Amino acid sequence: IGDEGDDCRDSVPELARAWRRVLAPLYLPEGAPVTEVRLDQDLSTEMLDAVMDADLHIILGDLLRLFDWHSLISLEFQTCDGTAQWRRNGRAIEVCTGYIERFEALADTLGE
Repeated sequence: IGDEGDDCRDSVPELARAWRRVLAPLYLPEGAPVTEVRLDQDLSTEMLDAVMDADLHIILGDLLRLFDWHSLISLEFQTCDGTAQWRRNGRAIEVCTGYIERFEALADTLGE
């Protein structure tokens, strides 16, 4: 792994702590039920299989259920080249397959 991979590994704990501090006030109390999260997908069979095999839909769903969204939001997996974005009009978080593929490539590189 090159310098970039080493730098990334070194900064992860610090970044994780920073995000925990920012997000902590937004968490629901422990045990509070959340039903306002829905999963939608428009993926090829191959990409959908990869998402399901990696339990990505479960991991992201569990993360989304930590917050009080006040009304229904959707987590949408779309076949596209973009990244991830919040669509305020549709109250949806859209994750593009291209974004997932870039993370898979990075994981493969760091795993070498």
